[in-house]
Amino acid sequence: MATADAAVDLKTPGEIAKLAGLLALVALPLFVSEYQVSTWSTYLTFALLALSIDLVWGYTGLLTLGHAAFFGAGAYVTAKLLKEVPAVPDAAVVFVVAPAFAALLTLGLGWFLFSADVKGSYFAITTLIVSIIFESVAGEFVGFLGGFNGIYGVPSIQVVGFELTATMSYYLALGILVGSYLFLRLLVGSAFGRVLRGIRGNQERTEFFGYDTQRYRLIVFTLSGAMAGVAGSMYATIDGFVSPPLLGFVLSTQVVIWIAVGGRGTLIGAVFGAILIQYLNSTLSDVLINYWEMGLAVLFIAVVIGAPRGIVGLLSDTVEGVQTSLDSANRGDLGAGGELDD
Repeated sequence: MATADAAVDLKTPGEIAKLAGLLALVALPLFVSEYQVSTWSTYLTFALLALSIDLVWGYTGLLTLGHAAFFGAGAYVTAKLLKEVPAVPDAAVVFVVAPAFAALLTLGLGWFLFSADVKGSYFAITTLIVSIIFESVAGEFVGFLGGFNGIYGVPSIQVVGFELTATMSYYLALGILVGSYLFLRLLVGSAFGRVLRGIRGNQERTEFFGYDTQRYRLIVFTLSGAMAGVAGSMYATIDGFVSPPLLGFVLSTQVVIWIAVGGRGTLIGAVFGAILIQYLNSTLSDVLINYWEMGLAVLFIAVVIGAPRGIVGLLSDTVEGVQTSLDSANRGDLGAGGELDD
């Protein structure tokens, strides 16, 4: 059963803001071009990737710098199957084959790392190396994976022989993202989630209370890999092109920055950070041209210094501070009133 933290309370400013953001995303295709709809669809797939990493990093304290490997694995297996094995239904590829393939990869890697109790910086470095290896391997297999030229012409998802339009693909990506967020919110608000936070806070103490921390970490790591696989699969069908950088350490580290900016360990912060930074990437590159990366760097530094808990954490602290001040003022007014009545 989920705790009160996982419940949706539309009376709080945070929940109202989330609902407003969701409504804005739902209405977005009505106000932008088809090309922009496709661009925003890719933003949503990256947001799902960020969400999968925040589950691991934000709730178990394990920083993974190689999750792009599983994102890219889902993209590549989708590209190969949709182009060369049309007998397999598209929905099965996106929602079964791709996440299962990515989950098997994370399960194998996680079993190896957690059996050896690898954690901290060693865990981050190992996952980073895995991502680098995956990118290099994809670049070498020219005949099978297209090498560094990648695979072009990945078809859009078809349902009962009908190919989804850009807008339909957008709403599908949005539905997957929202569904994943709600599922993870229930998960981290449950007893299972409390164990994850216990592992993040003090793994040895959590083990002392009888919890198999290796099993919990392996389950979460595998689940996050499956989510990354779905995100990569959707990206392949939306963008129509996959290449080795999708597996590489650059994307992996970029996503970590998105989460840090949005707010680690909040789930919604990962989604917000991913969409915000991707939007700024596109906007600033058009406005500042040669200086847009410098602008983003300034933003990152400002957030790290001014809001260590990310933008969502800063906003949450601000709202709580205002609410506390209002409550204190109200209690003061009541007290003064009581004295006058006496």
